[in-house]
Amino acid sequence: MQLKTGKKLTFLVLILLVLAKITYCQNTNKGYLITIDSTKQFIQYNIPLSKGEVIDKLEKKKLSANYAYEAKNLKAGMLLITAASGYLFIIPFGQWAFNKEINWGWSLLGIGLFSINIPLNRLVNKKLKQGIKAYNKQSEFEEKRRSKYRLSLKTSGNGIGLALNF
Repeated sequence: MQLKTGKKLTFLVLILLVLAKITYCQNTNKGYLITIDSTKQFIQYNIPLSKGEVIDKLEKKKLSANYAYEAKNLKAGMLLITAASGYLFIIPFGQWAFNKEINWGWSLLGIGLFSINIPLNRLVNKKLKQGIKAYNKQSEFEEKRRSKYRLSLKTSGNGIGLALNF
């Protein structure tokens, strides 16, 4: 049984589509996901990200936005605590410089306040990790929903033609 030219062409296109799909699946790059490497550095598309950049990316997705807001608020609180603890730590040195009675209690209070930042920093990291899990889950879902094939009308020097992108 011999196939007609139209059927041969259709068969060839189908084989090429299947081969292209197999090749695409083997070369899928999940660079859009945010990962954490062994040095606890946030990475996306092989580029290191700061905590602020991660928070900005997490705010753009519905599932991870709450974690981003919590992490951002905790970071702001950490900044205020750091500023207050630095001020309290320096007070006795100012008293010493102006020959006043030195009260080291202020300095100890500043050190104590600064030590509160250690668990807060861990809490920020925990919220970021939870947000990254939600971000990656939503990103993978959106990537699966997105069609890999696109049929469009293209113009060229010879006229108009159909272009199949995959």
